Amino acid sequence: MTRRVSQRMAGPQATMRDRAAITRFFEGLELLDSGVVQPQQWRPEPGVVRPDQVTAWCGVARKRQALAQPRPVPLLPAPFRPAAT
Repeated sequence: MTRRVSQRMAGPQATMRDRAAITRFFEGLELLDSGVVQPQQWRPEPGVVRPDQVTAWCGVARKRQALAQPRPVPLLPAPFRPAAT
């Protein structure tokens, strides 16, 4: 039980990664400008004071658009019509 209490009190665990490791998360995606950068360097506002260095990396990407292909038209069953009597 002491072990579980110690684990809970230790706080969140993190995996440290360098820029190259973070960039690999974006493989197959279209990485938007500014790319993978430190947060204070991503689209900075002019004249805003920011810290010199933050030990984090960030980026924004989107799925690449596939070539436009026509969508197949689903075949719908004919509407039900009762037989005339």
